[in-house]
Amino acid sequence: MYVRSAGCYRCQEPTNLAGCAGEVSGASLIFYFLTRTDWDEPPRIRHQLAKMLLRQGHEVIFFERPRKSGSFPPHQPQLGLTCVRVTEALHHQLRPVALLQRLSGWCARQRIEAAIEKYSLPRPDVVVNFNYDYEFAKELFPESRLILFLNDDFVGMARSWMRHEAERVEAACARDADVVLTVSSGIASRYEGVAGVETELFLPWAESSYEAPAKAVARNTVLYFGYINSRNDWPLIRELVESSSMNFRFVGEAGDRVSAESMRALSTRSNVEHLGAMAFEKVSLDDVCCSIAPYDMSVEGAAAITLNNRSLRLLSRGIPSVITEMPHLLPSACRVVRPATDAAGFQEAIEDFHREFFEIQGEIEAFVEENGEAARYRRLIELSTARSD
Repeated sequence: MYVRSAGCYRCQEPTNLAGCAGEVSGASLIFYFLTRTDWDEPPRIRHQLAKMLLRQGHEVIFFERPRKSGSFPPHQPQLGLTCVRVTEALHHQLRPVALLQRLSGWCARQRIEAAIEKYSLPRPDVVVNFNYDYEFAKELFPESRLILFLNDDFVGMARSWMRHEAERVEAACARDADVVLTVSSGIASRYEGVAGVETELFLPWAESSYEAPAKAVARNTVLYFGYINSRNDWPLIRELVESSSMNFRFVGEAGDRVSAESMRALSTRSNVEHLGAMAFEKVSLDDVCCSIAPYDMSVEGAAAITLNNRSLRLLSRGIPSVITEMPHLLPSACRVVRPATDAAGFQEAIEDFHREFFEIQGEIEAFVEENGEAARYRRLIELSTARSD
């Protein structure tokens, strides 16, 4: 059963928000997050948004990845956060025509409504919809502020038989939303000039302030932190590892058979260690000179990236990144998140960061401050409380 927590979620005490470091300007709000992500998955921007709101005293009802069948009572992993799970009739990549899309949407709507009633969930002030195909969201929550958050290029990643329907349903969701937020300037440009659609770039941010790195240890390690899957450019990674004198530390779980086999093969080398998945706070950074994000540009959706979440987290600890060059990368980040086109370019950038690690810390600190949580929080609340037309 849902239990509302009366108190300050930052302080974890049953008191009012006055005097708390996370004091909210104005009344606290109830946010619904409609997602296809479990709360305990590796953090993505939906987790980052939710945690930011919780720290500031708001309440989040987080709809997790739907299941095909079963009953799933809500659970509350922390104060102010309630996780809810419903079932889904059809996988979102198996609805190539509008009829199937709307039938599945009708079922999802019924199950969400049933969960709200069964568990006495509070009605939301703001709905943040991460599901590009929930075209029923405005009808389901007519009194709530509706934000569509396009964190991936769902159209670009759609299967060939789903491309047309993905375009249609995403556009329908965009028209219904009060505002469309996206992490990619390429996705934002899709709706430029479209009547009735307000679009804004909302990039990841550094959750913590800049922390100067330790100077005591030699920094001869390159870090890969994040998902290990088919989006990685494995030929580039192999060439880089085999030609470099640096050590390589991979932190993350292999998500598919090919990636697991590639990771096992690399791990036989003396300059490679694979530590599996672990919390960011537990990752050893004292010997790291930079991180890498080598994307396979032939994979649909990769080109949409403007600035990835893990780069910001690492920058807050003084760790710069080398990333595959993409058409929409944030230009202002290029001194501390260096683009490269091939293994030679990656190697050159790694050597530069190894040599100039402490010299560029001032630029890293300035970038982290510019892309901190305070600015993102203010903007999200402005968008969440704006008067709808």
